[in-house]
Amino acid sequence: ERESAALDGLVPQVDALLVWGGDSTVEYFRGQVKSANVRQIFFPSRQSSMILKASAVLGVLESENSNDFLRNCYNDTFLTDCNACSSPSKVFFVGEESDCTEASSVFFSKLNDYVLDSNRSIPIVSRMLDSLGSSESSPDWGEATSYGLSVREFRFKNGQSSLKRPLRFGAFLVRNLSALGEVTGHLSPEEQTVIHGGFSDVEVSDLGRRLSLMDTNATRLV
Repeated sequence: ERESAALDGLVPQVDALLVWGGDSTVEYFRGQVKSANVRQIFFPSRQSSMILKASAVLGVLESENSNDFLRNCYNDTFLTDCNACSSPSKVFFVGEESDCTEASSVFFSKLNDYVLDSNRSIPIVSRMLDSLGSSESSPDWGEATSYGLSVREFRFKNGQSSLKRPLRFGAFLVRNLSALGEVTGHLSPEEQTVIHGGFSDVEVSDLGRRLSLMDTNATRLV
């Protein structure tokens, strides 16, 4: 265990220390007594986002590839209860406002159906408490919209960029954008992975260039 007394004797003896965990775990091991020659690598808390072209989402959800798309989204989020640092907690829909609104509604509704069809065991009490806690600690978020038992959508409000606490168990922070480049104003320094879908190679390349100029750890475009 992280605070086991056995670590007090073990950590000073190691030649290399790799810590993969949240900020509290990293701080704990930074404070441990270690060899003067130890090599250290730390992986602190991270969060990720997903950026989708609204018209492309509507198109794929009406196509024969709909289940493949939903399966990929399910694998990126629900398999780890949205708790992995590469699981997107924030979702951006890009396009006309009407397309974005429709795309988010259709996407989250179908994702909820997919979760239920997959017989995913949903920790309802834990999810509800976590979502309620997120809402209470973040009064600048918009009201939540529930899609069945599995998916809950919070809405960004102006000035919101980072998560004050992780969203888990199918809760997402969502915003509509008119252009792909606008997303850079809503990414945090703790950003890790930016998942994208529906955009051209030129648009993705431009987004990569914009991210390289930002104060963010978003080094992976997927």
